[in-house]
Order: sequence, then structure tokens, then C-alpha cells
Amino acid sequence: MYIILLGECEVRVSSSEGPACKEGDVIHGGAKEFGDALGVLVGVVGQGAVIGEVALLRKVVRTANVIVSSDSCTMIRISRSLYQRTLESSLEKLEQERESFASSFHLVSNFNPKLKQQFIRALMKQKYNNSDIIVRQGDKIEDVYFIVSGEVLLYVDTRRLAGQYELHLQAKNVYSVLPNSGAPKFDRKSAVGPRRRRLQTSSAGFGSGPRVIWSCVSRHGMLGDFEVLAQLPSRMATAVSQTEAVLFRMTLSEFRRLILREGRETAKMARLTAKTALQFRNDMRREKLGPRGLAGSEVNFVDYLIRAIDQSALPTS
Repeated sequence: MYIILLGECEVRVSSSEGPACKEGDVIHGGAKEFGDALGVLVGVVGQGAVIGEVALLRKVVRTANVIVSSDSCTMIRISRSLYQRTLESSLEKLEQERESFASSFHLVSNFNPKLKQQFIRALMKQKYNNSDIIVRQGDKIEDVYFIVSGEVLLYVDTRRLAGQYELHLQAKNVYSVLPNSGAPKFDRKSAVGPRRRRLQTSSAGFGSGPRVIWSCVSRHGMLGDFEVLAQLPSRMATAVSQTEAVLFRMTLSEFRRLILREGRETAKMARLTAKTALQFRNDMRREKLGPRGLAGSEVNFVDYLIRAIDQSALPTS
């Protein structure tokens, strides 16, 4: 078994029954030669990824070919005997957790066994304590998170959205859906109860603008799915754990491959789930905004997201 410290590797699966490549072999040539020798590319793994644990856990032959794709790659090699002495029980527990999550997660319920195993292999477990920041608004989207347990609050700095998505929306010929510098200002001293909570600021990774509690996400919820489905270039919310939380992380490339490309019916379900959640949230916000006469640019932005999710094309690569 190997753990990647630096660099990246390609994971390939071959259906050929020809002679297998040996550990340390060098493949010369381009994409065709690699495909002929090692099989179809099913993913790219990087720092922190574990390679070869399936063969050890299930006591079977290796299920994939792995080749270094970066200029160099540094790994830790763990022998079978060392694995059995130190890691076997913890990795078996992790494997059971991943399989249990996949068996109950609605988006992969229609996956065939092979695709479900690929989904399980792509999950990386991470734990967070109360008040830990998981992702920040404006960060480049490189991963999608699945919540296994605990609760996560999403905060949006509405005044940052204009600069954050201005070029993206102009490219889509969409205007006047984001807060601008002329947005109404509120009197903090007169704000009370939940309203005051929405207006407070923080110096712990939130920036200096007004924060709106976007939503609370719990088991089987996702972080990053709205942005990926609407093809937004960066995260629109800061995610903060409200309790001890366990999440599975999946790289963006694997999410696109497994959820949006390989699982065509799954992609439809993901879109429907996202649109339903956004529409419900917007209906609630309209009820709150209407009586106060507040600007509805935030609501308009969510309406745009719903349309974007509905109209965006499925990825082909």
C-alpha cells in the first residue's frame, strides 16, 4: 500500500487479460500507448491519497493500474506485514464507513456495483471541530464535500458577490442580479434577534462585509454542488461547522466524472435536488424581505442559479 506525499498519479482500469505490467515498469509513448498498456483513465489522485488499500483489505489482486503523472512523486510504502500490525483495523473501519455512506446516499442509489465502488474509492474522510472553517467564500472550487454527520452553517457576504461573479455574469449576459454599492444599509444598533445575527461581521475568515446565513446543511448534504452545477468559478459561501462534523471530500474532477458524466440519471437527480433546495430557500427569503421593503438582489441571484443549473450542459470531459 502507498500514501502519496507529493505529486500526482493516474488511476487506470484495464479490461484486457493480457500480461500485466510489473511494479516499476516504464511505459513509453503517448495516450494510445498508455491506454493500450494500462487501460482507461478513471481518476487522478494527489497528496494524501492512499493507493492499494483495496487489495489489502479484501485480500484480492490489485484492481487498478497506477502510474505517476507528475514530474516526480514522493510516497510512503507500507508492506503487508506492517499494515497488518498497525493499520488494518482502522482502514477496515474507514472502508465500512464509506460503504455505509454510499449505500444510503440518494445520488448513487442507481449506480451499478462497479461505478459505486469507484465512488467509494474517491471519498476521503475529514473531521472538523465546532466553529472550524471548512471552505471560504471566493475560494477556487477544487473539491465537493459530502456531510456524513454533524451540521454546517453556510454564510454569504452579499456585498462580495458582485465583485466575485461580475465577469462570470457579464460573460453570460446576465446583469442586475447581484448586490451593488447602492444596496440599502442597515442600522446595526436597531437590529435585534435573528436580524442582528445576520448582520454581524467577523474577522475569522469572513471578510468585513455583512454576513447572511445562507443555510444549514446536515447529513447527506453537500458543499460545492450548487456552484459546480451552475458552473460558477468560485465558492459563494463560507462553510463553518456548528458541531463536530465528519465529511467525505471528493476532488472536482472525480465529482464531474462520477456524478455528472458517468451517472446520467444521477446528474438529473442532482440538478433537481439543488433546484428544489434553492427554490425553497428563495421562497422563504421572499417572505422575509417583502414586509421590510428590502432589496431583493440576493433573491434575484438565487433565481439566476436555478436557471443556470437547469440550462447548463453536462460535462463531456
